[in-house]
Amino acid sequence: ILRALRFAGRFNFTIEEKTSIAVKECRELLNNISVERIYIELCGILMSADASDIIRKYIDVIGVFLPELLPMVGFEQKSKWHVYDVFKHTMVALKNSPKDLIVRLAVLFHDVGKPHVCVEDAEGFRHFRGHQKVSCELAGEILRRLRADNKTRERVCRLILHHDDRIAVEETAVLRLMRRMGEDTIRSIEVEKADNSAQNPDMVYGRFVDLGKIEKLYEKLKKKD
Repeated sequence: ILRALRFAGRFNFTIEEKTSIAVKECRELLNNISVERIYIELCGILMSADASDIIRKYIDVIGVFLPELLPMVGFEQKSKWHVYDVFKHTMVALKNSPKDLIVRLAVLFHDVGKPHVCVEDAEGFRHFRGHQKVSCELAGEILRRLRADNKTRERVCRLILHHDDRIAVEETAVLRLMRRMGEDTIRSIEVEKADNSAQNPDMVYGRFVDLGKIEKLYEKLKKKD
């Protein structure tokens, strides 16, 4: 089942209709597959060119072993910062992320905590305070369950925990980012860029410009050290 999805994503195939139906109807059989094999196939799907399209189309299949993603589907954000529900926002961000497994795992789970912390104010706007921490905790549980290696789990969780940090465009702020993120500094910038790409463009354009400047500062500081 997962190999069909991986091949479809990797080679830009459309799964034949009857096979697609069978994949969905037989999805519960995935409970008989080792978590190690499922994790390998998930990584293959995430690294494919059409990862977001495959996950979006077959979320009921992916949801068998990643049930944490299902509450995101159709969960409206009702915010001036967003134009998509939580799941579609995640899929657009995934589509706009570089082909890097650590980044794509972080993007896939970066907002998984939002349905758990949502608060709606008197005007009908939704707020998701603390979703970074909850998303980090859920991602850690998921990756532990799938038997991901410890280093991958730690790196992904750190990226998620800090994905909403706002770094000032100045050397001291970028140095603090480098100390905090270490070898994943550039990945933290990539995660934020992917996240912003799936938000309201009218609200985040300035942040895109800042991230470009932050990236240049990082490269400059990296050469000094």
